[in-house]
Amino acid sequence: EIVSNFELNMVYRYCIVPGCRNTTISSPGKTFINLPGEQNQRKIWLKAMKRQPKDVSSKSHLYLCEDHFNVSI
Repeated sequence: EIVSNFELNMVYRYCIVPGCRNTTISSPGKTFINLPGEQNQRKIWLKAMKRQPKDVSSKSHLYLCEDHFNVSI
């Protein structure tokens, strides 16, 4: 099977919002937004998602898909 350069260079990301199943594989056209690295902002975002900050590494790179934002082009 031939794999395109796009597929080889694509970074796998998944949305960490509970119940959301979007990934860069299942939804390649979606934008994935990085969870802030700054700890106070990160806690606010995690709280908004009903996720416990203690359950998520402070150093991990996590993403939310565009479905959870008002994205306009």
